[in-house]
Amino acid sequence: MRGEMKTRNLIVTGILSIAALALSMGPASAGESVSVSVTHPDCPALLHVAAEGSFTNNGDLFYAYDVCTDGHSAVLQVDASPFSTDPNHYDWKMQVSSGAGESAYKTHNYTEGTRIAIRSCVYEGATRLRCSGWEFGTA
Repeated sequence: MRGEMKTRNLIVTGILSIAALALSMGPASAGESVSVSVTHPDCPALLHVAAEGSFTNNGDLFYAYDVCTDGHSAVLQVDASPFSTDPNHYDWKMQVSSGAGESAYKTHNYTEGTRIAIRSCVYEGATRLRCSGWEFGTA
């Protein structure tokens, strides 16, 4: 009887220790990061990649990068659920107009679980020349 009680106490202590360890690690991130790139024929670099962008779910960080010396701006367009049925609609954008090798960062505090869509674009001034397809992540 005493041996069974000691075994039971040992098992309960072990389970409680594992539970305490799991709780001390904090909540698991359910988010999903995503990245995009777009090409443009004016870009002489390998594969003609002109602009890149990304969404990192840890901190809801958005990044736009002008890859190519082509005289065009790199733009990251961002949309969050609920999404519009119009593929040209988005919530906000960030534009890098300062030249190749330049980038921009922005954080945005979305509710956990919010679906995020991003696409990378090439602009001439305020005119959109071309964009990648939309890629989806989760905050």
